[in-house]
Amino acid sequence: MRYSIRQYVGWVTLIPLIVIAIGLELFFLYGYFSELDLHVVERAKLIASQLSSSSEYGVISDNQPFLQHISKDVLQQADVRGVMITNSISSISRTLTELGYFSSSAKNALAAAKQHLPDSAPRAVRYGDESLLVYQPIIPQTVALDELDTASAVKPVGMVILEINLARTEKLKADILRYTIAATAIFLSLASYLIYLASRRITYPIGKLSDAIQAMSLGNLETRVTTHTSMTELDTLSHGINHMAEQLQHERAVLQQRVDETTLSLRLSKEKAEQANTAKSKFLAAASHDLRQPIHAQGLFLGVLSRTELTAHQQDLVASARAASQASSEMLNTLLDFSRIEAGVIEPQLQSFRLQPLLNKIENELAPDADAKNIVYRSRETHVAVQSDPILLELILRNLVSNAIRYTERGGVLVACRLRGTQAVLEVWDTGIGIAPEHQQEVFREFHQLGNPERDHRKGLGLGLAIADGLAHALGHVLTLASTPQRGSMFRLALPLATGALPPEKVVMTLRKTRLLEVRILVIDDDEAVRDGMCHLLRDWGCECESAESIDEAVALARAHAPDLVISDYRLRKQRTGTEAIVTLRALLGNTLPALLITGDTAPERLREAQASGVPLLHKPVSPSLLYRKIVEVLEGIGAPPAIH
Repeated sequence: MRYSIRQYVGWVTLIPLIVIAIGLELFFLYGYFSELDLHVVERAKLIASQLSSSSEYGVISDNQPFLQHISKDVLQQADVRGVMITNSISSISRTLTELGYFSSSAKNALAAAKQHLPDSAPRAVRYGDESLLVYQPIIPQTVALDELDTASAVKPVGMVILEINLARTEKLKADILRYTIAATAIFLSLASYLIYLASRRITYPIGKLSDAIQAMSLGNLETRVTTHTSMTELDTLSHGINHMAEQLQHERAVLQQRVDETTLSLRLSKEKAEQANTAKSKFLAAASHDLRQPIHAQGLFLGVLSRTELTAHQQDLVASARAASQASSEMLNTLLDFSRIEAGVIEPQLQSFRLQPLLNKIENELAPDADAKNIVYRSRETHVAVQSDPILLELILRNLVSNAIRYTERGGVLVACRLRGTQAVLEVWDTGIGIAPEHQQEVFREFHQLGNPERDHRKGLGLGLAIADGLAHALGHVLTLASTPQRGSMFRLALPLATGALPPEKVVMTLRKTRLLEVRILVIDDDEAVRDGMCHLLRDWGCECESAESIDEAVALARAHAPDLVISDYRLRKQRTGTEAIVTLRALLGNTLPALLITGDTAPERLREAQASGVPLLHKPVSPSLLYRKIVEVLEGIGAPPAIH
């Protein structure tokens, strides 16, 4: 029998929910009932112990009126059905007093054990569902006159026997069981209804969005998504994707026309070439910003969907959708790096550090890609320390190594560092296709790729070497290339050696398996789809999440419920910014309020403003794993920046 995606999602989600609900119900009922039984037994033992201490005099003196008096007091206790006090002065136990009502089963048990009561230890025996017998020996209190007396054993002079009525306890258990079953039934009914609605209204549109995004990532910009669904958020997302696709299609046609005109005619002036380059940069920034919002929201929704119970087939579909979304995110991040270089907003932070930790990090992250292609990845150990920006140098090395792995089918990749006079030379060797001499300068141009005439998106955008070259110039380093076709290539980056003392090595934090965060988070974003996707994801991580569209709405929510963390989009309505929102909330709740900024802007002035705020900054689209890691870092104060004012 074949089922629809909606039916699969409904059943696969509901069945584990029922199993978990029933399991938790049984677990907590068992624990509560056990604790209730233990409480009854301990209370009965306490009453028997108190009566044993009080009846010592009456038993020794055979004062039955006194024993009856204290027994009547005990019968006033709730659930005490019968009281019996015996003595053991003679060889056979004798009942001194018996008050109340003993059940037939309890009487039979007492008759069978009567000859052995004086020697019995304190104990409680349950008979049936409504009767508990408690035996408590009466031990006379003695005063030790010397050390020898303390070792002598004191024999009991009698026994106190109580019968406790368990009917009220059993009724309480039955009532609790009924209430629990009713509450569980109501919860499962409501959950079933919500699962049905979610699967019917979300699964199908998301599948269409996934197919459209995958088609667009393959270059089919003519793809369009239906914008008439039952959910405003999905309509907004669909409209945004269609708008971006139209804009990209139009701009690609414009760029292609300009390239054709330039190819056919070399009579364009330098001014026109510069204008075309400026237009291209603006296009990249605009297209990148417009695409980041819907792709960011899509990534959040897919992150939530992937954490639900799915069949193997559905997991494959979600994995494909996430892979397509991740590919789009990687392309946008590459465009962001290139835009930052062209905009000149990169400000290197030079410092002295050792190269080996960086080489280890790159190997740990990229060696699996080499293993997947059955090629060798090696990096030689080095003790060299250099003067550079570790973050930008990591980006350069990552692009060089990724490029080497991408174009190597046999052999392997080697990363090594050599000393050359007053410089350290970082080298990346590969045994790939190589580069002909006439193309060795062109490979550093943006969007230029060798051996990829079909523009396979899996081979990147042709920006990796352009970014590496731009970053090298920004750092003042020299990047060169030596290559032989069909034998491989070697990229060499010359770095100045470190001067002065090296800072202590930082301890790298590794995240444990995803744990529930259990914090209250306030999300500020003027895009409803992003707010909805963010709240779904955060709640799936155990957070209490509230969202606001504006600063005023955020302040009102914060006054009602103070958040533990604020996550704000940088660009808000009415020309307001996320920095202003965080400053306002910190003025209300304290300057130590943790915060995160998320932006989809790539414009130079926006990047400079966001970076100058001092708040940790993430660029849309943000993957769920990166968002989770950054939230944990901010909450735990790892690398927290100074407060903004």
